[in-house]
Formats: sequence, structure tokens, C-alpha cells
Amino acid sequence: MAAPGISSQAFLRMLDQRTVRFGRNGNITADSFRKSFLEWEAVRFEVDKLCQEDHFNCPACSPDMLAVSVDGNRKHYRFKSAARSEEKAIFDGVFITNDDDVARFVDYVHTSTSHVSGRGVCGGQWSAAHETSQKSSGKTDEEGLELAVCRHGVLLRALNMFRGEIFAYPLYLQKQMACKPVTFFAMDVACKYWPYLQRVTEKCPELQDLLNMRPFLSVFHAKAHDFKCEVKWSGAY
Repeated sequence: MAAPGISSQAFLRMLDQRTVRFGRNGNITADSFRKSFLEWEAVRFEVDKLCQEDHFNCPACSPDMLAVSVDGNRKHYRFKSAARSEEKAIFDGVFITNDDDVARFVDYVHTSTSHVSGRGVCGGQWSAAHETSQKSSGKTDEEGLELAVCRHGVLLRALNMFRGEIFAYPLYLQKQMACKPVTFFAMDVACKYWPYLQRVTEKCPELQDLLNMRPFLSVFHAKAHDFKCEVKWSGAY
């Protein structure tokens, strides 16, 4: 936990080396260590709940949050064939939002609005999100994670993506962040997402408050967008 770059196996090898150095015998069983560590984390989580500790809140941003950045990472996928436990998850809904809640919200937005499928393309070259997309028919179940972070890099909220990077996912996270006074909402395709949000709020007036945030485009995509505008202005496009 103190050094995220070190795997549990590397940590155990380091402990074994300490054991040899100080003249002790025996090795630590990896399975026993992992189970003990998870049980310790579960107990610590319950203690933090009693103490009303909020780990997914940035002290530097509280109570007014200048900016929230949302983006998807499709490398955090899970295969349909992966083994799963039938036990209720200890940390269910703590950081990664409940999948059923997200699915209901996505279905509500899609049934309330009638958008044409298409990718959000920025600068004529880089593409990110869809307006709508069907669930993948491949070997993966969760296709990745959509995450919201503050400008200090503190994790705030996340959800599992089942349909790629559709606009309804950052919309859900933005709705979750609306309980805090957020000034800027940053996205890599904010220039495409904000018109989508405006169209959604026409059909879903309860989401009108989300328009109080200001859209913010990242430097990389803003430069690409400006470059395309300059090329168009010069007549070369």
C-alpha cells in the first residue's frame, strides 16, 4: 500500500530476505499473506467508516472544487471467462459505482433522447467517446474503467464500462460530482460532449444543474483543435 509499484510477490521476497538477514527460518506463504492482508483491509475499512473517514475526497479541493477531470481507460478490462465469487463484495459501491445503477441511468438517457451513433472526434484526428454504442460481443465483460479525478490527481469516483467510452458514462460521473460546487468539467472531447449534454438536458430537465459547470478541454486536444481551425482558415483544408 505504501509503494504501489511493488507487487505483493516482490514484497514477500523482500520480507524473506529480511528473514534470512536476521537469522530467522521459514518463508511466508503467499496465499496466507494475501488472505490476511485482505481481511486486515476489510477491518480497517469498517473502522474508517465508524470514524467517518472519506478516502475519495481531496482535502485541498474542499469544499469548493475548481476542476474535475473524467476519462476512460480501456486497459482495465475483464474477460467473461474470469472466475467470480458469489459472495457480496466488501467494497461494493465504495469507489466503483454499482453496475446496475449505471445501467439504469444509461438506459434512461438513451430512451429519453434520440441521438445518432458516432464518435467524438477532436482536431480531425483524435477520437475518444461515442454517443451510443452496443455492448461488446467479444470475450470481455467489463471493457474498462471511467474515472473522475480532481486536479491534484485524487481519485473521486469510477464506473465499469460495458459499452466502450460512451458519453452517458462521463454524464453519470458528472451527475455524481454535482453534489460538490465544481467550476470546470474537463474532458479530452469536451467540445463534443458539451453539445451532447445540452441536448440531453432538454429531454431530462432534472440534469439542468450540470450546465452550471464550465467545459474544459485538455491542452493536447485544444492544440489539435486550434491547428485544424488554422488549416481551415488558411484554405489548405
